[in-house]
Amino acid sequence: ASAPTTSPAASPTPEPTPRMQQTFSPRVDLGTGEEALLSNERGVPSSSPEQYDPCTLPYFVLNRYDRSIYFKDGDDGEAAFCDSSSPGDEPLPSFEVVSPDWVGAGWYRFVGNAGTRMPETPPAAFSCGSDAPGWLHGGPHPSVEDGTVSRSVCFHFFSSTCLLQTSIEVVNCDDEYFLYNLVDTPDCNLRYCGVP
Repeated sequence: ASAPTTSPAASPTPEPTPRMQQTFSPRVDLGTGEEALLSNERGVPSSSPEQYDPCTLPYFVLNRYDRSIYFKDGDDGEAAFCDSSSPGDEPLPSFEVVSPDWVGAGWYRFVGNAGTRMPETPPAAFSCGSDAPGWLHGGPHPSVEDGTVSRSVCFHFFSSTCLLQTSIEVVNCDDEYFLYNLVDTPDCNLRYCGVP
């Protein structure tokens, strides 16, 4: 993995904390054939974990076109990705595929053809390259003033818009983008979805 990118004014660098040790690829395909350099331009976090601002930390990106709520290939479709590297502490069966842009629990940003944020209403079942697409539940996206908030993600499967759910954190980074502190989904084939 590549080293995190920080702004030029971000020196000296404090001792790494567990959250600061996340890495991401600073060059990402935006789904248009173009690459973009993504960096966190807000500086270096406090060395105290209690005082960190997630918007100052490196983050992972979710950028695949098949993560969008508009990608639907039906319940017999080929795309059935999973945002979990090993649900239930067992290796994944061969028919369950980890999402190519999923690297495990951490702070994520939706970009490119994946969208810019998580939907606040249930997407259609079997959309987003998954059997059970995930959507933000338990409140709207936060304002900047709200800081980091706790939310649930529900996973829509057949007639149940919230068959399974998991807890996450969300933060609004200066009304420019949202970051989501995501965890492995509780089962396969569940996936976090994006919307423009």
